[in-house]
Amino acid sequence: MTSSANKTELIESKSIDYVPENERHGKPRDLFTLWFCTNIAPLAIFVGATSTQVYNLNIISAIIAIICGHLFGGLFLALTSAQGPQVGIPQMVQSRAQFGRYGSLLVIIFTAVIYLGFFISNIILSGKALHIVAPKIEIHFATIIGAISATFIGVVGYNFIHKINKIGSWVMGGALLSGFIYMLSQPLPSDFWYKGSFSLVGWFAVFSISAVWQISFSPYTSDYSRYLPKDVGIAKPFWYTYFGACGGTILAFLFGVFAVNSAPHVQESMEAVKLVTGFLGPILMILFLINII
Repeated sequence: MTSSANKTELIESKSIDYVPENERHGKPRDLFTLWFCTNIAPLAIFVGATSTQVYNLNIISAIIAIICGHLFGGLFLALTSAQGPQVGIPQMVQSRAQFGRYGSLLVIIFTAVIYLGFFISNIILSGKALHIVAPKIEIHFATIIGAISATFIGVVGYNFIHKINKIGSWVMGGALLSGFIYMLSQPLPSDFWYKGSFSLVGWFAVFSISAVWQISFSPYTSDYSRYLPKDVGIAKPFWYTYFGACGGTILAFLFGVFAVNSAPHVQESMEAVKLVTGFLGPILMILFLINII
């Protein structure tokens, strides 16, 4: 197969193999749209909402903890992404250089457990989102649909994932900003800015959760940068990944915080999102469903 064919093939064939120089393609800015769109998802909204629902922080404390946590954790995510164009192999294969042939197996086992949990959490939320959009579809059947769809996209792989995230960044970013504007244009509860309080334990818990959110992607970050030409250097992949991942996740986390505090009588974060965004609610549910898959 020629190099030009490899660049445009529908189904990724490299798997865990090295990507030769003559098959490298894409631009560093593609990493921004990938990580920005990837992190605008129901799970991020749900986790962001816990800062006030579970840890009882006030709005200002929650905002600062979320932003600081993601900006800190994003450093590790961006550093691993910058390695991709230089080595051309997946992140977990690279770990053999640091931990050895057998030592890396322990890292892989931990990573497999992390991503199994991540996949299950997202798929459960996709089932709930589909059920909210189409109540006649039972949650368990909706969850199966989400799992099959997500697996299909994973099999198709690299090029397709990058393409849908280029479009999704504009669509999801615009939809979330529109939802924010609509939410804040409505009367807020009287205790919106004062409910909850600052606590050192709660603040560091939210900071840590936010940091770990970013760090937890690190075991496979370079999988989505290893096709870039080696001559793009290190700085561009680092900064595009950093701002994309931090920007998308902070936006989603804060959206969850504002949504649940705008509808304090609603316990379910996605139900709160649908309620406080008015006519945009059903649209957001459909977009979240597509994005989470």
